[in-house]
Amino acid sequence: MIHPSVWLQKIKIIKDSESGFLQNTAKKSKEMKYDYTTQDYFDWRNKCFAHVHEAYRRAMRGEYYYSLHDLDALRQLMAIGWYMEKSAQPNAYGDWAKIEGSRTKLNKSELTLLASWTASRNANEIMKTLLRIKPYFIELCRHFSRRLSLSNDEGLINSVFHRIE
Repeated sequence: MIHPSVWLQKIKIIKDSESGFLQNTAKKSKEMKYDYTTQDYFDWRNKCFAHVHEAYRRAMRGEYYYSLHDLDALRQLMAIGWYMEKSAQPNAYGDWAKIEGSRTKLNKSELTLLASWTASRNANEIMKTLLRIKPYFIELCRHFSRRLSLSNDEGLINSVFHRIE
């Protein structure tokens, strides 16, 4: 059964029933707004922590492809965080569609940051890039903590990033 959903907001209806079921569903879908939960925030934050930790560990072992993969995943998670902050439905983790190009909901400065968070196969460069991401990660965590009435977790964030500073 099809129900109204934020995923159906821009659906193109080619054929509908006589009752206009799909048109009605699309109309109700357009009225919906994505809203993240506390669990969504914790899942997002913990994935970020995991990728920061793994990028560090892999770089220290000289496993640069793996470390760069984690850095790329962290960049995508930052984009997901910005989408959540805007109450825009983010893509599934691992799906980079609509992050760039005409369909993006990111602003120019966010896109510029994503593009700047790169590194070569060098442990020091990877660590510096992770540290450049940190203040924006903290900013998003502050936003989510305020929005969800949670305690500020900067101490936890600092303990995760402590090894690479």
